Amino acid sequence: MKKNNVRFISVLLALIILIGVIPASAIGIYKETSDIPYDTLTYWDHSNVNANDAVRAVGMYDYYKTLYNEDMVGVDILSYSDVSIDENDNIYILDGDSSKIHVLDSNYNFVRTIGEIVDTASGEVYNYKGAQGIVVSAENVLYICDTEHGRVILLDVEGNFKSLLYLPESTLIPTDFEYRPQKIAVDSSNYIYVLSEGSYYGAILYSPNGEFLGFYGANTVKATVLDIITSLWEKITTTDAKREVSAKELPFQFTDLYVDKQDFIYTATGRTAKTIEKGQIKRLSPGGLNILESDSVTFGLHEPIHLRSDPRYPDIAGLAISDDNYIYAYDVSTGYISIFDDDCRMLNTFGGGAASYISNAAGIQDGTFQAISSLDLNSNKDIVVLDKTKKCITIFKINDYGKLLMKANTLTRNGDYDTAFPYWEEILTIDRCSQIAYSGIAKTYYAAGDYANAMKFAEMGYDYDTYSLSYEFVRRSFIEKNIYLFAAIILVVVVALVLFVMYVRKKNIVLIKNRELKLLSRVMLHPSDVITEIKEKKRGSVLIGFILIVLYYITATIKETNSGFLFKNPTNTSFNSLLVLLQTFGIVILWTICNWAVCTLQEGKGKMREIFIVTSYSILPLIISNIVYTVASNVILESEASFLTIFVTVMELFTAFILITGTLIIHDYTFGRFVGTSVMSILGMLIVVFLGIVIVILVQQVAMFVGTVYREFVYR
Repeated sequence: MKKNNVRFISVLLALIILIGVIPASAIGIYKETSDIPYDTLTYWDHSNVNANDAVRAVGMYDYYKTLYNEDMVGVDILSYSDVSIDENDNIYILDGDSSKIHVLDSNYNFVRTIGEIVDTASGEVYNYKGAQGIVVSAENVLYICDTEHGRVILLDVEGNFKSLLYLPESTLIPTDFEYRPQKIAVDSSNYIYVLSEGSYYGAILYSPNGEFLGFYGANTVKATVLDIITSLWEKITTTDAKREVSAKELPFQFTDLYVDKQDFIYTATGRTAKTIEKGQIKRLSPGGLNILESDSVTFGLHEPIHLRSDPRYPDIAGLAISDDNYIYAYDVSTGYISIFDDDCRMLNTFGGGAASYISNAAGIQDGTFQAISSLDLNSNKDIVVLDKTKKCITIFKINDYGKLLMKANTLTRNGDYDTAFPYWEEILTIDRCSQIAYSGIAKTYYAAGDYANAMKFAEMGYDYDTYSLSYEFVRRSFIEKNIYLFAAIILVVVVALVLFVMYVRKKNIVLIKNRELKLLSRVMLHPSDVITEIKEKKRGSVLIGFILIVLYYITATIKETNSGFLFKNPTNTSFNSLLVLLQTFGIVILWTICNWAVCTLQEGKGKMREIFIVTSYSILPLIISNIVYTVASNVILESEASFLTIFVTVMELFTAFILITGTLIIHDYTFGRFVGTSVMSILGMLIVVFLGIVIVILVQQVAMFVGTVYREFVYR
């Protein structure tokens, strides 16, 4: 009994201590964002390698409420088709299945329902069952995309009929074009942009008087060099009859469009391929060209933290734009809502539910979604979201942190760095993982001329542009201060080298006495002669070969860990020395063994010793390349990287040349036989790697089994 009491008291004390050591700040932050049943995420952008990492972030929005039919007296919405919010924050919800529009006020209270529309002049009644889109213009005119009837209905906000827009007659419109208005946008001058379901021509543009002006801003088909070559080949080799029946790749249609306060048109393009896509959101100029610089940006989460085994990719089906040009986009494949600034940087992502594979009850919690159909913003940046499957309206309100982040970001984008600086500092005290805050502070220091601190914070936030600009000033200043010292050092070194060479020649001094080291020193200048000596005179050293491999591993490790920030791969959050060892030492040994095994069966005359020496000697240019890359990457700017890239490429090609030349000589092969045996050697290497992985997995399984049996034996 006493032992039980002691055990109980011990457990109780442990719990009290555990609760006591939890940081109060952590509890506070969690409580601030714990009203939402989902992960709030953002992206850390690694623009120089075109990669992103999803990380948890403090939420910018709080879940406010969910409205179902029973929560709104007098409302019976069959389908939550589309939503639009007017200048007074009144909410218009389109119920396409019942041919009705339900109006809520700015406090989300039901006001009235607009049903069938009557033209008082003609007495005709317009039913718009099946309508898919709605928008309220700045002049309080309602535009309904009456999809099934092939028209757009115009009425005032009280429901009084104004006019109709049909498909106009024009030679620009194909004869088989089916007009099914799906989404609509209206700018401040009352130009009307209509998306027709299934149309890849872009938006149909109407003048304020309803005149057809043409198609606007269609997507384009991106063609690779291979596509162009294939197209030219087909034109040359196929007949006219085959060309007529051949399938053509057409651009994908827009899924949504929205007009911002400056009358620019934003468009969204949904899922188009079974890969991670880029540039799904565009901001179109009056000429229909994308001016958002979004072609290299993936909008939406393609690898959410808790959905890593889910095969779905972003499907941006709709968007809305705030008055200060923040982009709110929703992804129907995951249910996430993401916020981007006009530099296409993700600020926050929240919601989710649609892509959960953990439970069949995905998206049933308030604040998550099963199938988002539309969203819009009011003047307070409240987000109103419709879910057509759950049949509800979900409202999110921006919190103090969200307001702070947007305020700081807007000030920075407008060039008011000094005012933004304390806000960025406050943001980092709330969320140390805010990449945009590090970038904002770096820009502030850069504008103030404090380039050292600008580089420091730019590196912390992976802001390569600010880092490069700051480093250019730091390097210039350093060179200007030390130009005479550099000149003196260079002069001394040159004179010393000249005198040394003259002295060596005069005294006939032999610098390298070891005959094998002499052979190695000639491998880059006369590779054929060196390899011939290795084959015919049995020259070359296995020990030197191993030393070269070790040097290759060391220089590769140094390159990986000590390259300049502008040239370092930011996706490598940890360094794996074993992996580098396998990529250097392992590849040389594996190639030696597999090439010897294959060539022995293919009448190759090379011995394993000769293959190893030739392979290890051929990596000398790579060793030099690693050293030069490490040093140069800490000195040059990103804009000067092309010179370094050319040098590295030349060294890699030089290594390949030495290896190919050596293999041809030691095996006495023709080039054709060399290609065949090399392919077989590479296949052999892959087979060995595969078998190695299988063996490791089997050993792990056996170890786990033995461990389980041991634990069962000991504890039972």
